[in-house]
Amino acid sequence: MPVYTYYCAECDSEKDVMRAMDDRNEPMSCDCSAVMKRTPETFKANTFEAYYDEGLGSDIYTEKHRQSIMKAQGVIEAGDPVHGGRNFDSKAPILMKKQKVKGKVWAPPPERSAAVVSTVSKSGETIATHTVDSLPTAGKK
Repeated sequence: MPVYTYYCAECDSEKDVMRAMDDRNEPMSCDCSAVMKRTPETFKANTFEAYYDEGLGSDIYTEKHRQSIMKAQGVIEAGDPVHGGRNFDSKAPILMKKQKVKGKVWAPPPERSAAVVSTVSKSGETIATHTVDSLPTAGKK
């Protein structure tokens, strides 16, 4: 059985009562003998609609998903977290709308393996081996 909260306007008191759903609207008497009214239930649901974030280059499916992509890319959110972006351009409101999902989800780039380059003589024997990042620059001695 659910718990309902009842409020007495006469003595300004509240009482939580476990009642059957069918009996929730039945009158409830207060200790001061006044009739208590049931406090309306409130329900808040945070809804999230998936969108494509052009800055991150990815579809965003949840707030946590967006934060994980931002962390992986090494970026932080700019602007006022309470009132929105700092530099809102009222002449270009179309740019501020969320884009539809494009089916792209950002993934970290694959680890780059260092390619190995060998210097070979005319006879076919290996003279030197270098990784691409450590190749000697042409013209420098």
